[in-house]
Amino acid sequence: MDDGGRRRFEDGIGGDCLVEYGDYKDNMMKAEYNMRELIPYFDLDNASVESAEDFWWGFEMATEWFDDATRLRMFAARIRGTVGERWRLNSRLTDFETLKRRF
Repeated sequence: MDDGGRRRFEDGIGGDCLVEYGDYKDNMMKAEYNMRELIPYFDLDNASVESAEDFWWGFEMATEWFDDATRLRMFAARIRGTVGERWRLNSRLTDFETLKRRF
């Protein structure tokens, strides 16, 4: 059956593994889920200044259209390692500018 040249998504996920119509995890918006999947994890235990700068540049560019709460949530989801976990559990950040100054 011809679908008119449009891609079909039977289970909500296309060939590129990005969510199209449904099956969102953790009640996230479609765009938030897709962007979170594109941002790499950052391991704070083995980080150098250069890798931190690269991660931050990519993260900031990828999330510039999201609000502060979403950006903070996405940042916490991408941090790995014991240092990152301790930092994430003890931080009380409420806006993205504070995160930018502290990171």
